[in-house]
Amino acid sequence: MGDVQSALVECPQRIEPMTTYSKREKLKPLIRIVDDNQAILNSLTFMLTCEGYEVASFSSAEAFLAGDNPAERVC
Repeated sequence: MGDVQSALVECPQRIEPMTTYSKREKLKPLIRIVDDNQAILNSLTFMLTCEGYEVASFSSAEAFLAGDNPAERVC
């Protein structure tokens, strides 16, 4: 189980696709995830972070509302 935990610390290197990115794709918003299931929360956070998104994760609606910054572009 320790190997799985250490794998979650770093994202594997990505192979860049052969297509070019548009300017819109470079402006990725912060993605906020709210889920009370810690395994789901960790998995989604890991996957999206590896794809280059900035992610903020919250384990409850209360935590989300307390940490919300409406001035940021979010998804």
